[in-house]
Amino acid sequence: MDGFRAVLIVQALLGAFDTVWYHEVHLGLAGRPACAREVRLHGLRALTYAGLFVAVATTHFRGPWVLLYGLPLAAELVLTLLDFAEEARSRGPGLFPAGERVTHLVMAAVHGGLWVLLLRSAADPAGCALAEPTVAGGFLVLAALGALGSGIRDLWAAGLQ
Repeated sequence: MDGFRAVLIVQALLGAFDTVWYHEVHLGLAGRPACAREVRLHGLRALTYAGLFVAVATTHFRGPWVLLYGLPLAAELVLTLLDFAEEARSRGPGLFPAGERVTHLVMAAVHGGLWVLLLRSAADPAGCALAEPTVAGGFLVLAALGALGSGIRDLWAAGLQ
């Protein structure tokens, strides 16, 4: 499970970069009425990740139980697919920088890696326990707080448009 945590941290860092640099600084998506549905999807996805970050930081599932982590991961995948379609619909020319596309591609590859690690771990002996406090777990809790704040802010901004 430590590999899963490490890859999840990479995903958290990539997501934070994408959100701050592209969605906020470069494009200001939350202030664009045409992008309200996209921002709403971003908010839902951030809340999904916040739940996953907390779950992975505080619990240690083994065997088939590890697939419980797959529930928010599957929800995130559906939200991302909807988001990709919405981006194509709502953004005008120049509102999808090449660097953002590359970041999304890397994040999709990391997401696939998370599934590989989950499926491999499902073959381990079954068990559930509270996770021991670690630096990685602490980082994931902080990432969860950031994702929670980002998700609430995006949902609020989308509702105001």
